[in-house]
Amino acid sequence: MGPHICDNCGTHSEWRPGWSWYGSHIDSEDNTVARTCSPACRDETTDAELDAVVRRRRAARDTTDLTPLRAHRTTTQEMTTDG
Repeated sequence: MGPHICDNCGTHSEWRPGWSWYGSHIDSEDNTVARTCSPACRDETTDAELDAVVRRRRAARDTTDLTPLRAHRTTTQEMTTDG
């Protein structure tokens, strides 16, 4: 994975001591967590703000992932229906 971006100050860098993430383990696997680059940035950012970041990323992920699935289901159903 490339550089991480702090959701508080916008710093771009590799993951190193001081960085933290907010979200569930599923979010970490899907790369939808919120990140902060330092304890100071973490302290400046409320849990509600970090939660909003995670929710936006989840919504974007869900929209992206479900759209092709729905299209595939429709195509498969049309092909297998005897009508």
